[in-house]
Amino acid sequence: MEERLRRMQACIDSLAGCLAALEERVAGLEQSLAARPPEPGAAGPVAEPVEVPGPPAAAGGRSVVRVLSPIGIALLVLAGAFLLRSFTDAGTLTHGAGAALGLAYAVAGILAAGRAAGRGSAWSAACLGVAAVLIAYPLLWEATTKLDVLSPALAATLLTLFTALALGVAWCRGIYALAWAATLATLAGAGALLFATTALEAFTVPLLALGIATAWMAYGPEWRSLRWPAAIFADLSVALMVYLLTRAAGRAGRFDHLSVAFVQILAVSLLSGYVGSFALHSLARRRGPSAFELVQTAAVLFVGFGGAARIAESAGAGSAALGIAALVAAAASYAVAFAFVDRRLGRGRIFLYYAWLALALTLLGSELVIPAAALLPVWMVLAAGSAYLGGRYDRITLRAHCAVLAYAAAVQTGVLHQGLASFTAAAAPPWSGSLVAVLLAIAACYAVLVATQSRRRSRWMERLPRFAILLLAVAGLGGLLVRLACSLLPEGPGPIAVVRSAVIGAAAIGLAAAGRRHWLKEMSWLPYPLLVAGGIKLLAEDLRHGRPVALFIAFTCYGLALIAAPRLHRRAAEIR
Repeated sequence: MEERLRRMQACIDSLAGCLAALEERVAGLEQSLAARPPEPGAAGPVAEPVEVPGPPAAAGGRSVVRVLSPIGIALLVLAGAFLLRSFTDAGTLTHGAGAALGLAYAVAGILAAGRAAGRGSAWSAACLGVAAVLIAYPLLWEATTKLDVLSPALAATLLTLFTALALGVAWCRGIYALAWAATLATLAGAGALLFATTALEAFTVPLLALGIATAWMAYGPEWRSLRWPAAIFADLSVALMVYLLTRAAGRAGRFDHLSVAFVQILAVSLLSGYVGSFALHSLARRRGPSAFELVQTAAVLFVGFGGAARIAESAGAGSAALGIAALVAAAASYAVAFAFVDRRLGRGRIFLYYAWLALALTLLGSELVIPAAALLPVWMVLAAGSAYLGGRYDRITLRAHCAVLAYAAAVQTGVLHQGLASFTAAAAPPWSGSLVAVLLAIAACYAVLVATQSRRRSRWMERLPRFAILLLAVAGLGGLLVRLACSLLPEGPGPIAVVRSAVIGAAAIGLAAAGRRHWLKEMSWLPYPLLVAGGIKLLAEDLRHGRPVALFIAFTCYGLALIAAPRLHRRAAEIR
């Protein structure tokens, strides 16, 4: 045992001496290339030296030395790693000792790269850093999968620490090649070990840490490209765990050991880590979100929050706490947007980011906390409140929130589907009391917007939220009228085709007449699209199923609409 320890100590001393000699050699080469000592001259007054350019061959030789010498040093560093491996294979070193010495050797290479960059030798630093990465990550793979020296948890910890060291040195010294090498090696190594060991939770941690770290590094302009691959791998790893954990029982296979609590923690960490970083940076720098921040925010809301909610739903617990946390975060986002950002920074991209993040968290959190029977009334109350505040204080963001809430309620209850199906299905579908109540609430939101903005003349872009709600109300009310009329007529494709033509024609005339008033200007945008839709329906449905009497009524209704609607629309344009 003592003999083996003496051999290990001699091996370490030999490697340390090699590294010191290599550093001295690099420093000597750089100094000799930077300045050549003056030649001794004769006695007497010394004239001021005149720099004479050397021949091109000499300049080219120095360039070749500067390029090839660091590569040679990097190869010598790799040779030292292979020497350690030979000692391990020969039994001089145990597998554990060989792995430990190899990782220490790689750490020394990272530190040597930092020192080389500090001396101004960027190419030497890049070569040494890449050589250290090529030593460390394959060693972690082999020590975990083949030698069974490292457990998955320990391997993930060492992977995270080494990556943190490499990125820290690269960030402080500006070694971009080292940063890219460490990032790509971490993504490849963690992804491969994730499947080789089936320890998804353990190796998702370094991927998540790398993603958030590169997101912070990207706030320096030179490091922005690192964040995209790291974010993609972090999102995919969490999404994979959520999928494997929530799919049908008995199909988990190799991954049936996943922990519900830990995976949910990782999903929430993905959301809070990225969104928290974006929020802190935007407030500290007073800058709007970038394209990456917008895309990644949507991704982590879907993967992180959606994954955590799905896990809670499948496990039958934890959804209420998650929903409450989302609602608290939504309230905080609304407060930051309207109480801080709006007053100090204006209604720029930062304001829009916080406002729309608050709405997304409100929808997601309320669906987890509020019972299904009370969810729709709550959404419609929020929509009505947004309509009033948005119209009263002329806030287009709140009016847009009203439209989103109205559409969410319409999709949730089926109002939108029922309205469209009333004009496209073979038979008009029935309408329940809840559908009618939601439809009336949507119409009330539009009335509130009109009433609070009747004295203002708005541009067309400011009317888009009202127009979106108007579309929903027209489709729903038209479908309801079709259903009521069909209930009074005999069943069959002919009567329902006539009713649909009559409703479309009446809607075109009514909207054209109402659009003559400046506060209902958005209504004048619909008559011509309705006339086009009515003409297509007349050719595709009425002529196919209608009898002579039904065709007489349908053509009469559509002809009157073609006469009246354009005239009313033209008068509205003349009045405006």
